[in-house]
Amino acid sequence: MFFRLVAILSVFLFLSSSVSASYYQCENKWGKRVFSDKPCGNDAKELIIEKPIKYELNHSDDKWDSIAASNAVRAHEREITRRKKSISRYRKNRDKELRKLRRKKEFAANNLAGANWEVRLSQEMEVVQNKYRGLIESEEKEIAHLRNEVADLIGAKSAKRD
Repeated sequence: MFFRLVAILSVFLFLSSSVSASYYQCENKWGKRVFSDKPCGNDAKELIIEKPIKYELNHSDDKWDSIAASNAVRAHEREITRRKKSISRYRKNRDKELRKLRRKKEFAANNLAGANWEVRLSQEMEVVQNKYRGLIESEEKEIAHLRNEVADLIGAKSAKRD
């Protein structure tokens, strides 16, 4: 039993270490080189790849760091543009809601009930103002943060060039 297990394991070990790939190189009728996994003609040359080729990128290279910084700057600039559009959209929505409330105010009756209704509409207008002020300020703070990060990235990129 033990001998059989050792024999099977050694066969698997032998097979896994001797794995290779082969391909064929030929010339077509126009004289161009052609590669195939099967013989492609009478002049086929068999080529064998013993082990796979590994490509490793050296991420510590200044060129790669510069590219990464450049990509980060572009991503931050896209985010800044997106947030500016959000601010514009918030301002339009705020103005739209305030116009609706102002139109409602015009229909207030000239009595105590109308006065109370006008006060509630004024309070609602203030709530709308505060809501959009908070949203806009939040976006502006994030834009300022992103701009600082862009400045840091550009500064780091230019410092590496020197």
